[in-house]
Amino acid sequence: MISVNELMFTADQIASTTYKYLEVYTAAFVIYFIVSYPASMLILKIEDRMKRAPAG
Repeated sequence: MISVNELMFTADQIASTTYKYLEVYTAAFVIYFIVSYPASMLILKIEDRMKRAPAG
């Protein structure tokens, strides 16, 4: 799994080398969103199952 720190550090290195800050940070946002949104939806489904599961 890629951490936010690693993603932003790499994006910052690329942006400072190419001087294309908007493009690089937009790409970093898209990558982060593609990874984190499905993961958050999966966590919500797991939480719902755990709430409905019988205790004990």
